[in-house]
Amino acid sequence: MKLPFRLGKKKTSSRFLTVDIGSDAVKVMAFNIEESEKGSIAAITGIGRQDLLHDSTRGGIIVDVEDVSKAVSAAAASASNGEEPITGAVFGVGGNLSIGLMTTVRVVRGKGEPVTEKELDKIFEQVYDAAHEQVQTKLLETTGDATTEVQMITSSVVYTKVNGKYVDDPVGEEGQRLELAVFTSFSPTYHLNVLQDVASSSGLEILAVGSSIYSLVKSVGYSKGSDFDGVIMDIGGEVTEVGVGFSGGIVDTRSLDVGGAHFTGELSKGLDLSFTDAEHRKYEYSYGRLPESDVLLVQGYIDTLLDTWLHGVELLFQEFNGVKTFAPNIYMAGGGAELPDIYEVVTKEPWSRSIPFKSPPEFTKLSMKDLPLVIDRTGKASTMGDLVPAALSLVYLELRGLVE
Repeated sequence: MKLPFRLGKKKTSSRFLTVDIGSDAVKVMAFNIEESEKGSIAAITGIGRQDLLHDSTRGGIIVDVEDVSKAVSAAAASASNGEEPITGAVFGVGGNLSIGLMTTVRVVRGKGEPVTEKELDKIFEQVYDAAHEQVQTKLLETTGDATTEVQMITSSVVYTKVNGKYVDDPVGEEGQRLELAVFTSFSPTYHLNVLQDVASSSGLEILAVGSSIYSLVKSVGYSKGSDFDGVIMDIGGEVTEVGVGFSGGIVDTRSLDVGGAHFTGELSKGLDLSFTDAEHRKYEYSYGRLPESDVLLVQGYIDTLLDTWLHGVELLFQEFNGVKTFAPNIYMAGGGAELPDIYEVVTKEPWSRSIPFKSPPEFTKLSMKDLPLVIDRTGKASTMGDLVPAALSLVYLELRGLVE
């Protein structure tokens, strides 16, 4: 299956960037591939961050290409630390701009001869066609529009079975029944074209476009092992994304159009502050740096949106039609997860009673140590907002064939 952006043989540099375009800022990380006892890892060598003008992006959609391009360029230069500029980059896509799903194809074969590479390629094509059709149906259900052109940005095998038996690689296996489950992510072509414009204006070359939630789930899967079953909840600026992991892979994703920026908006309106000042106030509140006299005031405005967010999360879990039961392990990421109120309200059990968890859910805040294929050489990747740009390095490692 062809990806819209792929590495050519001449572009296999050990240095690369990841670009995470958020609602209020752009974050860029510079990496160098290193070899360890466990194989190849992505070492963070620099981090750059550049604020965006308010409303430069809306719901993940880039509105002001010029401002975003300037921010990407500045953040990339900062991440390079004065060394030779790195131009090859992996761009992340999330929220409603990354439509992910698992597609299962079952094939009844002739006499059960060994599976060949050629046969497998044909089955992958069937998977792509079926997934593309599912995405169009999904778009029709959620937006009323099935005409939006999309391209695949991420593809990963969840499992393969031959005659009902799980196998790591079906090639060479004999059997009459072959089953293949593949997770794919698609993104609207118009958004990929805008990313290309941003990259060109920033002096960068897109090596790959990757799903942010896919990168997080897969990265955590490497940490927990091939039997990893769990849920990743990434609370970004304008979107909360949920990804379901199974057997170390990812099977489905959903997103809610409420994130940390909406809490900032409540503070901005309630306290009559600029969005930037309100974001700073929220940051100080999250890390316990506000005077006690201001804490209750800020908390009051945040609480006005908490019930809406939590109800949306509950509905989000109910939308996973193909998931019969959820593993009780929920891992939280994203800048929004830094808000103590969010963590406190989501860890209360009542909302989850309507969701088919195998047992009462347990919540864990992710950190860099949960990304075993990444090592931070700068000592500066310390916030939950650093996890997505760090995890996006997995996309490059996969395209280089350095991880399975």
